[in-house]
Amino acid sequence: MKLAFIEHDKLYPDKANMRYAKKAPDVSDLLPTVRKRGVMVPLVVRPSVSEPDRSGIVAGLRSWTAYGIVLAEDIDHGPLPCAILEDGGDADAIETSLIENIARLAPDEVTRWETFARLVREGREVEDIFATFGIPEQGVKRILALGNLLPRIRDLYRKEKINAATVRQLTLASKSQQKAWLVLYDDPDAYCPTGHQLKDWLFGGASIRVENALFDVEKYRGGIIAEAKRLERGEAIASGPKVPRPEVTSAMQTYIDLHRHAAVRAALYRHPKVGLRLMVAHAIVGSSLWTVKIEEQATRNDEVRESVETCKGETDFDAKRRAVLDLLNFSAEEPTVTGGNGDPHGLVGLFLALLPLSDHAIMQVVTIVMGETLGAGSAAVEAVGDEIGVDMARYWQADDAFFELIRDKEVLTAIVAEVAGEDVARANAKEPGKVLKRIVRDHLDGANGRPKVDGWVPKWMVFPPAAYTTRGGVGTVSAHAKVVAARADHEPEPTGPGSVIALPAPVSSEREKQPEREAA
Repeated sequence: MKLAFIEHDKLYPDKANMRYAKKAPDVSDLLPTVRKRGVMVPLVVRPSVSEPDRSGIVAGLRSWTAYGIVLAEDIDHGPLPCAILEDGGDADAIETSLIENIARLAPDEVTRWETFARLVREGREVEDIFATFGIPEQGVKRILALGNLLPRIRDLYRKEKINAATVRQLTLASKSQQKAWLVLYDDPDAYCPTGHQLKDWLFGGASIRVENALFDVEKYRGGIIAEAKRLERGEAIASGPKVPRPEVTSAMQTYIDLHRHAAVRAALYRHPKVGLRLMVAHAIVGSSLWTVKIEEQATRNDEVRESVETCKGETDFDAKRRAVLDLLNFSAEEPTVTGGNGDPHGLVGLFLALLPLSDHAIMQVVTIVMGETLGAGSAAVEAVGDEIGVDMARYWQADDAFFELIRDKEVLTAIVAEVAGEDVARANAKEPGKVLKRIVRDHLDGANGRPKVDGWVPKWMVFPPAAYTTRGGVGTVSAHAKVVAARADHEPEPTGPGSVIALPAPVSSEREKQPEREAA
């Protein structure tokens, strides 16, 4: 490859790019860096055959997309760095695209299947694919097995409407069985088997095939291998004992489930303590209806990562998290309290373990779970910080990472005025940034004869936050503006003198003494 710099409008998504013809990729994580420094990592491109002055993007479409957004904001960092791919055909280009995207933003399994299938069509062997991408051979075969599915089933899987266990079973099914399953899936009154229950449903037919199984069929403990091989040899298979007819129909089971569900949630309203513990269990373990994500506090900057990991706020929170892990009898080595896989057994087990805990203990668990799942940079952080009056000086002090990240001269001058006074700021207005930073450091440390300033926090970080300039672009200020707008929307309607606002009657938390022992 050779390196060149190419204008944004001279580039376009190449058909070999694995994200070609899909919706615009999410580039929110790239935008801040691209706005500040442009695109730093070279895109991989290949010259167009029909348009010699243009090149197709084989890898790096997210960077190119982010740069297009930045250009629309009148921020221009010049041509983009590009590594020009040597002429090697579509297969080489497809491989390059997938290698780059796996390393940067893992594509979903269906997207991988589409790309692997294109490589196979281009003449690549399965052995070549797993050797190229470092994926075990069985993993490549497992992904390629998605080709045995009807397109709609693959789409349901891509959109997380069905889980991996269900897909594994459907790869064993014939096309007619898959169509029959989709009919059940689309019928709100029918019982649609999923996961391991789907295996029993599929055993009702004799057309199960194994060559596209989404798991290692040689290690499968069921009887499907022997039966499938006999079918392939044309041998007769003993049908075995007839599966007994279920006691209730699928429609009756749905009837039973929905009525019991309606009764339980109506009765649960009168037991808020039980409801709270059930909700906490869902937030920790997850379920088929609950997807809980942990704030990863991700950053590509090593200095920022170290600054956060060693700050007082993170240290204090981690100590409280370990206390909650111990309270729940979780391993002290667990990195988080939250983060289950939706296992129903684990969900019920945790719920039962939470029932005898005191309300105080439950609220300790709640605050840790909420802290782990509170989105960094969100309006929720601003709303909570305002409500409880967070004093940032208690948790934060200026460190090397902070000073390294300040690059704006106007902002630095304003900070000098804030820390050292307006006279000092005016006297040093023409000094370089490193001089201004040294003045601020000296005041914060009480060094070099400058009076010490305690508890200083920049405007961006206090609650509520503010900006130093009128240019905008401060995330905390924008997030706080949402809180202000929401608070205005929820201001109570003014009432006249003597008016009374009716409040709902309090709900008793005492256990009901019902024959069915709802509160037991």
